Amino acid sequence: YSNLGTVLFALGRYPEAADAFRRAVSPEHGSPNDYQRWSNLADALRHVPGREEAATQAYVTTLGLMAPLLARAPDDVTLLSRAALVRAKLGQCDPALADADRARPRAGADGDALFRLAHANELCGRRAAAFDDLIAALQRGYPIQFVLEEPDLVTLRRDPRFQKRVLGEPILSEGMALWLMRIVLIAAVVGHVWSAVVLTRQDWAARPEKYAGGR
Repeated sequence: YSNLGTVLFALGRYPEAADAFRRAVSPEHGSPNDYQRWSNLADALRHVPGREEAATQAYVTTLGLMAPLLARAPDDVTLLSRAALVRAKLGQCDPALADADRARPRAGADGDALFRLAHANELCGRRAAAFDDLIAALQRGYPIQFVLEEPDLVTLRRDPRFQKRVLGEPILSEGMALWLMRIVLIAAVVGHVWSAVVLTRQDWAARPEKYAGGR
């Protein structure tokens, strides 16, 4: 049910995703002590009109399940970044940003954690920090399509800085870009030559005999 809910959420079918995630945390069908599954349920409910209170309760349950884990591993970047994001979604921005600031120097090459920090910063109104964390996440391999699909980042994606700093962020060095352009041009020339050869052969096949006359 957890995988089904994830697919439905990505498709924007939030009520159905919530139903799947609810089964994923039920004692009969899932894992009621899995904080991530409760967080998934809360995320889906949050996007269903009229289910805001249920979403809040699911987020509170998420934090309750995370508390003993954080007590045992207070510097765990995955737990810190997830807690920061959950608290941001609850509107608890002071502890959310405190967790984010604590997680950032520990993130290293963890693009997932950095994206969660970007998400939390955006929800709490720190857009400049959100862009910094987002670019760092992408540089560490976080998929751009997940950024483009996240419903909470609609206004951030409309910000002119998103085009300039994220979509316009150079991926290739100047030398590599030049070589890529050369390869594309060479491929275009080869394609034109091949098309000419094919058309010539088709022309020959259409009239296999030579023209009459001549020497």
